Parts: sequence; C-alpha cells; structure tokens
Amino acid sequence: MKEEFEIKELVAKDITAAVNLVRTSFHERYIISSIYRGKGINEFIIRELKNNFSPYKYFVLYVNTKVAAYAEYKIFKKQNMAFLNIVAVSTDYKNQKLGSKIFEYSRDFFKKEGILTIELDVYLTNKVAVSWYKKYGFKTLSSKSFYKVELNDENHSKKDIYINNFPQYIEIKKALGFYFLDTNIENKNFKFGVIEDDLILRGMYDQSINPHMVYMSKTLKVKNIYYLGKECQFSECKFIDQIDRMSLNIKS
Repeated sequence: MKEEFEIKELVAKDITAAVNLVRTSFHERYIISSIYRGKGINEFIIRELKNNFSPYKYFVLYVNTKVAAYAEYKIFKKQNMAFLNIVAVSTDYKNQKLGSKIFEYSRDFFKKEGILTIELDVYLTNKVAVSWYKKYGFKTLSSKSFYKVELNDENHSKKDIYINNFPQYIEIKKALGFYFLDTNIENKNFKFGVIEDDLILRGMYDQSINPHMVYMSKTLKVKNIYYLGKECQFSECKFIDQIDRMSLNIKS
C-alpha cells in the first residue's frame, strides 16, 4: 500500500512530535548550540504559533498523519532572507527523499513570498548534509569554528563584570531552559547564549575574560563553556568542528 504524504504548517498538537523528531535525528554534537535541547522549547514554539508578528515559520511533512519530517525557518525581512534553522527527517523514514520534499515545498513557499535567499549553518563533518545542500546550489559564504573551552576552576574573578539583563535571564531561563546574557566585562560587551547547563560565547574570543567566565559558570551553575566564532589558538580551546554559513539564491 502506497503511503500518502502532505505538507502543512505546524499546529500545536504536533509540537511534541516535531521536537522529539529533531532530538532523535541528529548526532548530539550537531545540536549543542540548538535551543531544541531546552526543556521549554515546546512552550517557545506555542508562543510563536500564537504570535501574529512572529518571524518563524514551521513546516511539517505528514505520512499517513504521522509527523515524518520537519523544518523551521526564521525570516529576516530586511535582508529578504529566510534562515533554515532545522530540517529533520524521522529515522523511520530515512532514504525516502522526505527531506527533499519538505525543503522544496518551503523553498517554493518563500519564493512566492518574495524572499530572495535561504541561508543556513552546517557542520563540516556532517558530510551528508553538506553534499545535500550543495546539490541544491547552496554556496559557502563564511566559516567559523566551534570549541569546548576548558578552564582552570580555581582561576576566577568577579571584578568588573556586569550582567545587564539578569532579572529577565533568570525568569526566561527558568521557564524555557535557554536565554542569553548581555554582559559587560572589563568595559567590553559580550553576549553569551545559555542552553540548559551550557554557556556559549559567540563572536571573538578574548582570553582576558577567562577568570570571569569561570566565575559566571560557578555562579550560574553552568557545567560546560563553548566558543563559536573565529579561530582560537589558545590551549584551553578544544576544537569540535567547523560550521559553514551557506546561501541559496531563490529569486525567480
């Protein structure tokens, strides 16, 4: 019997199935920096589905009413760009080209909406995904490196560190399991993502703030520190992977 499929936008009753699909479809390395690890991701998506001003679009491919593939985009209207955050296929339906079906559907949807490009980030070691994106014509725009930062717990300092959004951080992190920290350390601005027990520094690595990161991790009860950005040549930076930013022109 031939299985029937259809693609629709996500509805609330299928959020749990979609989130579970993401969590079981990827090697754990590839979702370290993803909010899909957060305990409150279901609630976050529910809020966005109710938000008439949301920049997010969620697509689901159903096979005989079962969630078999899923894609999430964030729209950046000023750049006329849709950013593909997640595309995942259930392990029960691998090698059936469902990933292609949901991507092509969403690509054509954004074409009709006047979006000019689709961008995404992909781990270089995920060779299947890299090859798949290149098949569709995605080109590499830039690259960044992903590291685990291993610091001496005894070397910590709480001098000259300010968190500008601490009350909001406490409440939202408690509810969702993820948020960000807007900090000023030694008169320099740094933004950190926090996902469950992990602190993630993005942008430029500055070794002078290592004692402050240790203090933050102890105070905020963070287990791991990661850095995502330009190459880090310091010994505390343990290389995990390279992440490439890719872009596809979908202008008709």
